[in-house]
Amino acid sequence: MEAIEEVETTKGVTPAEYGQQLSGNVNITSKSGTNSWHGTLFENFRGEALNATDRFLQQRPGFTFNQFGGSSGGPIKKDRIFIFGTYEGYRQKSFSIVQGDVPTPKLRADAIAAQPAYKQLFDLI
Repeated sequence: MEAIEEVETTKGVTPAEYGQQLSGNVNITSKSGTNSWHGTLFENFRGEALNATDRFLQQRPGFTFNQFGGSSGGPIKKDRIFIFGTYEGYRQKSFSIVQGDVPTPKLRADAIAAQPAYKQLFDLI
């Protein structure tokens, strides 16, 4: 996200500068360095204490999401050569609810008695 300066989209019949195509076009322009040094830092944090309790659980499940990074750019040789770089990192630790229906032994026995081919399916479960 930090490296993108501009996004331009065209749809339908595109101008001649994009070649011979009849579909849409997406141009993504990246940032570049300048004659002075500039940079950014960011962090997006979501933690367990910030989340609501799930209605099916007695307590909040463990969840942490952390997105962080930054960008920096500047001159190597004034008015000639520039440099620009970015870094983004993600850390996520979460708990997920697994839901499913498991047939009771009575249902399994009745289904197999009615249709013996169901035994292979129930063996997979």
